[in-house]
Amino acid sequence: MARSGLADDWLQGPVTVFTFDLDTHSSEPTFRTTPHAASMAAAPEEPAWKEPTVFRLAEVLCLPAGWDSYGAPRIDRHAVSSALALLESAAPEEMPAPLVVPVSDGGVQLEWHAWGLDVELEVPPAATTAQLFFRDRRIVQEQEENQELGADLTALSTALKVLTERAREAIVR
Repeated sequence: MARSGLADDWLQGPVTVFTFDLDTHSSEPTFRTTPHAASMAAAPEEPAWKEPTVFRLAEVLCLPAGWDSYGAPRIDRHAVSSALALLESAAPEEMPAPLVVPVSDGGVQLEWHAWGLDVELEVPPAATTAQLFFRDRRIVQEQEENQELGADLTALSTALKVLTERAREAIVR
């Protein structure tokens, strides 16, 4: 019997599930194979930005010491964990995924440069604070904010909401 459209055969095979556990002593991500039905049943609905962001954060965690050819340390797992926690606390669900950039001090930077906006969130190693840079190039008067984030994530939340709104506008056009 001939079928048209997408086949459902891929649903029958095993699926590689990516696990990302920062509570262990190893900063290496682990991979395991599970049946598709089990992985689908256990998977809660996640924001669209989360999977690509977690995957890229895991990639930078795997960088060896000296990854930049100048002796940079490995990326700090606490910086990665803090960056992800900041997004989980402040990001709208429909926000676009950031670029994930390793920083030569062992930290990580999340960046968005689109729709007239520059948003950069830098989380240093053993993060206790993070640095937010926000610039809206559509505003004639130069408006740049570069501030340290503490417990109040209002500035980050606002920047990510503006970013999400601009992305939504671009899709509508």
